[in-house]
Amino acid sequence: MAESPLASLLAGQLVRSESTPGVGYRLQHVLGEGGMGIALYAIRQGPGGSTPAVLKVMKPDVMASAGPTAALMIQKEAVALGRLNERVPPTPFVVRFMDTGTVAVDRATLPWIALEYVHGGAEGTTLEQRVAYSVKNTTFAFDASRTTHTVECLAEGLAAIHDVGVVHRDLTPGNVLCCGFGASEILKIADFGIARPAGVTNTFGSVLLGTPGYAAPEQSFSSEGDVGPWTDVFGFACVVFYALTGEQYFDTANFAQALLMVRDTRRRSLLECRGLSPEFRENPAICRNIDQVFARATAMTPTERHPSAQEFAGAILPSLRGAAGPRSQRASERWVQSVASRPFERSLANWTWTVRHPPGDDRLVRGIAWDGDGHGLAVTTDGLSYWNGSTWQPAAAVGIDPALGLRSISLVRPGRWIIGGESGLLAMIGGELGPTLFHGPPAADFSLVNGDPLDLALAVSETGNSPPLLYTVAAGHFFRPVPLEAARTIAAIARLDEARWIVAGRTTQGTGFAAVYSALEFEATFLLAPPTDALTTCAAHLDRGIGVAAGRRGVAVRFDAGRTESTIVESSTDVASAAMDVQGRAWAGASGRLWTQSPEPRAPWFRAWEDPGFRTPFVSLRADLGVVTAMTVDGAVLEGRAG
Repeated sequence: MAESPLASLLAGQLVRSESTPGVGYRLQHVLGEGGMGIALYAIRQGPGGSTPAVLKVMKPDVMASAGPTAALMIQKEAVALGRLNERVPPTPFVVRFMDTGTVAVDRATLPWIALEYVHGGAEGTTLEQRVAYSVKNTTFAFDASRTTHTVECLAEGLAAIHDVGVVHRDLTPGNVLCCGFGASEILKIADFGIARPAGVTNTFGSVLLGTPGYAAPEQSFSSEGDVGPWTDVFGFACVVFYALTGEQYFDTANFAQALLMVRDTRRRSLLECRGLSPEFRENPAICRNIDQVFARATAMTPTERHPSAQEFAGAILPSLRGAAGPRSQRASERWVQSVASRPFERSLANWTWTVRHPPGDDRLVRGIAWDGDGHGLAVTTDGLSYWNGSTWQPAAAVGIDPALGLRSISLVRPGRWIIGGESGLLAMIGGELGPTLFHGPPAADFSLVNGDPLDLALAVSETGNSPPLLYTVAAGHFFRPVPLEAARTIAAIARLDEARWIVAGRTTQGTGFAAVYSALEFEATFLLAPPTDALTTCAAHLDRGIGVAAGRRGVAVRFDAGRTESTIVESSTDVASAAMDVQGRAWAGASGRLWTQSPEPRAPWFRAWEDPGFRTPFVSLRADLGVVTAMTVDGAVLEGRAG
């Protein structure tokens, strides 16, 4: 892309925040450019650390010709997204608003808005790019499980938008940003430039608004009805059709032709599309049911559509799940292989490391559950705290009394967490309905939890001098606990596949152990490990069925398809955290240091980063392809990114 004059003027500038003293945005390079404005990659700099951001700046010629109407687009986006930040944790399915203001450029004052930067990785940042990647690398668009996940994410995001009185009006595959992989993939609704927030009454006059083929008729032609949540249902349906097929539902770039196509009661069928995944093509009855849902959602008359995103999701999800078969937490094999088989980059020479939050906070992090966007909910000595990517926020509004004695937390799925604590406390939080409580035995003290208690989860209870107890929780019910007699303590668990977990800790003989525990067969298989005092951490990649455990004296035990391999990270170091990405690259962390290991057998560990100023250990790591996030016990956050 040739650099525009505006980009040349802005590059390298430090745009200061007008709302937060000491905070500024260092502009780097152009990410994209449209008719109204330009989007630049920026680094938010302040006392609390550095954070990648996107700064969207209105173009001078647009300001000169449209004046207040152009500035209104920035105002609308800031109002729309700002309302969503009021809930902590906010929905992960909408891009996070960070700041807004103006910048002087060549005698013009241009409005800008700062948004979170979404790291898309190998598959691309937009839904449009990810569907194209899937078609190119697997021959098909999204399969049933991934489309189900897509619908769930977008339905929750639209529900949150509509709950604060906003209609988006431009939902397209290019305006949905993506990050993460597999069950951790997050889809975020973006680009609110033509949104209509309640209380912002200005309009855009007779301008045609939206994207042909995705825009509902009433948003550009007022004679066709009122704009409301049903307007976004129209675009939602068109986006889901694209995810399923890689093709537009209304294949046109012309508003007039789009209007004629919508007025025609005939609609495209899934079975007409070459990119349709095999599990759908083999079930024509399911395809016909989905076709009917799409036809209603895109009806010409707004009152004939599903009135809300949740109702549209409720109509289509049973068919999607029927095509997917038995529900699985794992991504499809062809999706996994399309990413895992990419060329592996051993060198980290092109990686950049950013301190997102410096060490030295008073809070102590007991555990954090990372979302696929690098945000996370943590159990700390101050109660529940949320890391939003740039700052820590208290998260008291989730409905759990911190006085209950919170001990552990893990991610169930994006925007949903499971919390364990004293007196049998096990609760799932997130979303609009408040916490879901699962009543464990009153004597249980859940020091570790992992999985989905509505499906299958594992919880560890340790009390007094008794052996640790392993509780299987299935469909919301607790099974009889299994004592791990050989263990003195269990330090970490990580889900290996649908029914097995890696368990790491210390034996009654004072040695470290790692085991694979089957939550349905109630059996533990101990892995061969070198002598060490304790294995204190473990990690696994659910979509690959691979994992690693590590601990004192740098000992590490890797598990891959039944093969166990022992290595030494660094003999003089006690490893405190671990992670693994979809390609099998393993990570380990300790005080002031991170190591990494490539997936080949007997591959050595090497230092990826170090800073003696980080004196407390990294107690949590999150790894995705091309990005790793590390957190210390005092809440410092470090991020590394490829390229």
